[in-house]
Amino acid sequence: VFAPKLAGSENYKRHFKDYLSVVTLAILGVLILIPFSPIVIPIFFGSGYIQAVGVFQVLLVATALFFASGPFAATVLYKHGLAKYHLLVTAVTLAVTLTAYFILVPPLGAVGVGWVFVANALVTLLGFVIIWKKLE
Repeated sequence: VFAPKLAGSENYKRHFKDYLSVVTLAILGVLILIPFSPIVIPIFFGSGYIQAVGVFQVLLVATALFFASGPFAATVLYKHGLAKYHLLVTAVTLAVTLTAYFILVPPLGAVGVGWVFVANALVTLLGFVIIWKKLE
């Protein structure tokens, strides 16, 4: 929805703020689920899935970080048209993700996979924020 609005040069800052506001609300919605996970998981999936609560909570953190990168990634890609920076962030994220899998999954199992997603989303967010700051 915001990509065409960000691609146009007029009212860019307003559209960016709108996108950031929508993302902030989505992040708050996701983060609110974290403390309620022990209640929500058994309601939807049954008590047999109670062990999945920890993994679910880690994945919620990763999802919030993933959402947060959206406005910055869209700005780099659509407003500035710099696909090469998008490729750079993606390549760095891939390297960090692969490394994190080898480090975190063997000792932590499924929770390690969740933490890899957190690392992935955090590197993506930081990469796009750094590039966005340099372009603004």
